[in-house]
Amino acid sequence: MRWLILLYSVFCAACDKREPVEYIGEVTNATYEKETLSTNDFELTQFPNDEITVMSWNLEWFPGRRMSSTEGEKLNHITIAREVLSKNPSDIICFQEILNEEAVNDLVGALPDYKVHVISNFPGRQQVAIASSIQPIAGYQEDFDPAGSNPPRGFAFAAYRDGDDYILIYCVHLKSNLGDTEKNYLKREESARQLVAHSQKVSRQFRAQGADKVGIIIAGDFNTDPKDKRYIKEKTSRILKEGNFEWAWEGSTFNERVTWKSNGRYPDACFDHFFFSGVEKVNCLLIKDSEKASDHRAIVFSFNAP
Repeated sequence: MRWLILLYSVFCAACDKREPVEYIGEVTNATYEKETLSTNDFELTQFPNDEITVMSWNLEWFPGRRMSSTEGEKLNHITIAREVLSKNPSDIICFQEILNEEAVNDLVGALPDYKVHVISNFPGRQQVAIASSIQPIAGYQEDFDPAGSNPPRGFAFAAYRDGDDYILIYCVHLKSNLGDTEKNYLKREESARQLVAHSQKVSRQFRAQGADKVGIIIAGDFNTDPKDKRYIKEKTSRILKEGNFEWAWEGSTFNERVTWKSNGRYPDACFDHFFFSGVEKVNCLLIKDSEKASDHRAIVFSFNAP
């Protein structure tokens, strides 16, 4: 059987002088055709079970939990976060608010069989990363196009093969609620449009090259909630749903999906989400003990492969 594997170039969208991001596979502008896969290759990329789990966790200025933290605060943060991860293993982990590559490697390096496959290089000190115990076939970051509203950051992307099927993972940290409310809405909405467009383009390319089915998961801190009246005028979630994505928290009560606990100034909120397409949802749940290591609770989405 011929396996057709899609690989991408890894470039920063703004053509500046930042260092290139970490990537998986060969850098090429063209598609890469691999005639055969060895047994070893298959073991690296095949998911061990039909049910797959993805964790998403905003780690609050990791490491240290604030912009300027002491070495002791950083070590304590790493220790507690490692404990949470070791008790709640997932096939794929999407992190937000990571300082840099060294920080996330320190965290994931203590977990058996896990590797950091993509770490972003956005301007500023809040990066996103994807780690897993399964080897992806491709991975990179992409900055959001300014497109008028100028949304910050971008996304980390990794593609995994599961037999004849493919699973595409996006890790995002959309615009915060600091600043002008209407402008924040526009920034998040534009991010959603670009995520839909990118996922549709990549899905078409995979199918054109022989993929049977393609599942897509968008995970991360969206800083909005489709059920919260405070964001009733915002279209971010609507844009994703119109792009054929389902919301993993659908059917849950508010208490079952509070991912950000009140700090006294703002009320409880559900800012962390999974949107999915082409896979069958099994469950979506909170990891409540994760609040020991962040102001955001980790969330886990389990699903059946395409």
